[in-house]
Amino acid sequence: MNPTRIYVLFNTTLAASVFLHAVTYVPFLTGIGLSLSDITYINAAFWFAVVLLELPTGMFADRISRSTALILGASCYTAGNGLYALAHTRTGALLAEIVVGAGLAFLSGVQQAWITDTLIARGESQKLKSTFATASAAEGLAAIPASIVGSWWASLYGTRSLWYVCMLFGAFTALIAWRYMRTSGDPVTKLNEWEALRQSVRALRASKSLRWITGMSCALALVLPFNYYWNPFFQSRGVSLGSLGYVWIPIYGSVVVGSWLVRRGLLRGSETKWLIVSVLAAGGGLALLGWLPGLMVPIAAAALHNMGRGAFRPLVDTYTQHRVESGYRATYGSLQSLIARSVNGLVLIFVTWFMAGKSDMKSVTWVWTACGVALIVLSCLFHIRRPKTNA
Repeated sequence: MNPTRIYVLFNTTLAASVFLHAVTYVPFLTGIGLSLSDITYINAAFWFAVVLLELPTGMFADRISRSTALILGASCYTAGNGLYALAHTRTGALLAEIVVGAGLAFLSGVQQAWITDTLIARGESQKLKSTFATASAAEGLAAIPASIVGSWWASLYGTRSLWYVCMLFGAFTALIAWRYMRTSGDPVTKLNEWEALRQSVRALRASKSLRWITGMSCALALVLPFNYYWNPFFQSRGVSLGSLGYVWIPIYGSVVVGSWLVRRGLLRGSETKWLIVSVLAAGGGLALLGWLPGLMVPIAAAALHNMGRGAFRPLVDTYTQHRVESGYRATYGSLQSLIARSVNGLVLIFVTWFMAGKSDMKSVTWVWTACGVALIVLSCLFHIRRPKTNA
């Protein structure tokens, strides 16, 4: 099978598993007794679990096997879904989050390294940006029916049973990696774990472009509060649990639009410029969202927010991979992700502190506004400090 199709299939199947419970995730947790501040707390634990495992899993992938790391990642993710199906307390949910986090740590940076070196080995490196954009768009397309099916399933059979369906998709993702990805994607020259880490740190310190894009990735941590509070926000606007999936169509469909613009080459000019524009869009939509009246106008703001995120992801992946060498590609991806996700954890700590004991939408609106305005300010600063060369 063509490696681009394998990569897209792997990512799409995993995304379908994630987005099956995207609509029902918060309702499930509140249904077992967690408050909004509890949910933020366990998500902070998830991010810190990922952070702790980022570098070891990336170094494992470069030294041992990237395909093995992908298989282990999908398997841990599947096991985490199983633990969620059995969770009845905050402790059970916390354990599930940590196992899921371990799975995503194995995948972080390794997916991009696998497809980059596979395409380079085939002499098809020019397809890299379109491959990243196609995968991002396909994930968005999968997210829409998955969220609708998940919402419908939960309304008929309950939110708990949905975790078993997610397990099936996770297991299929692991099967794809085992069946189709084992014979390709490893570095041209393998380095030992510590040499790969040294080369990664050296590359980051030497390249202004890599430091700049790492900073941009850190800034995107400010979008996290949208992920956790959009469900209760739109429910407060009169949307039922069974209808949240339909609200998700225009919201997440805009991710597809952002990725499609990248895939079709319609964002002409430098990647640097469009990275800044995508962060501006994400920040503007988030800053306005909570203050807008009714239902349709906030949905439009959420769509603008996600369109920026949809364009940012393939742009940042392409920008990074073109500046990193094969031998330490997965380790570098894990290092960059470690830095960005450390900021994710700090953002969630702040949100946990601010939201402690609060469940009202006014507080959520202020969190969104603060994060959106910060994204706008940071995008302007990154424009001023943008690298003038590829160094």
